Amino acid sequence: MSLLSRASPKIIALQVLTVLLFLLPFACAGIFVWQKHLKAERLVADIEPRHARLQGILAKQEDFVVATKLSQGLINAFVFPAAMEPTQALNESQQKLKAAFTESGFNVEGITVKEAPDAGDIQRLKMVIRFDGNLANLHQVVLKLRDITPTMLVESVNIVNQGQFKPATIPRLVGSMEVVILRAKK
Repeated sequence: MSLLSRASPKIIALQVLTVLLFLLPFACAGIFVWQKHLKAERLVADIEPRHARLQGILAKQEDFVVATKLSQGLINAFVFPAAMEPTQALNESQQKLKAAFTESGFNVEGITVKEAPDAGDIQRLKMVIRFDGNLANLHQVVLKLRDITPTMLVESVNIVNQGQFKPATIPRLVGSMEVVILRAKK
């Protein structure tokens, strides 16, 4: 007779139960580790694209520095810096504007400052210049205004002919021009 045939079914059941109880903590630990493994795989799958983008950004960091410097140069071409007081920016702009008109042959009757609404991080400073001169000088003043930095934005121009229009003469003009300059707030 073999050894298994002599053992009673109760003993065999107890032995199987003992082995199962002995293996139960290992099975629970295995299930726990497997669940943590699956959770970690999902987390890596979520983080991997972000990590790849971050690596791409870090690889292009030099390009971002160059682009930042270029954009700052463009901003400086259009906007007065925040460190400059609004009155100082207006005074500098008035001098440049008056110089452009007088060098072009216009007589500047006056420059007035108007209030303008703010536009977020940019403060708009508005000036109105009144002038008179020949029609031939108008083209020159527009070219001079184009070269002034920071850029002056022309909002409106009002020009009228002074006196009667005679075909053989150069028309004399009287007008006003609204100009806006931009100043950074921060």
